[in-house]
Amino acid sequence: MQELAGNQQQPTPYTKPMLANTLTQPLIKETPKPTKKSNNKIGDHSRH
Repeated sequence: MQELAGNQQQPTPYTKPMLANTLTQPLIKETPKPTKKSNNKIGDHSRH
């Protein structure tokens, strides 16, 4: 039981920060630019 707990605790913290970094980098980088452009394009098309 102790071995399982240790094994489960190690991958948990490692996967969280790794996923957060991977998700944060692409999201933050592709969120501001594409979001604004997409909103502008969609708004313009919707108005037309």
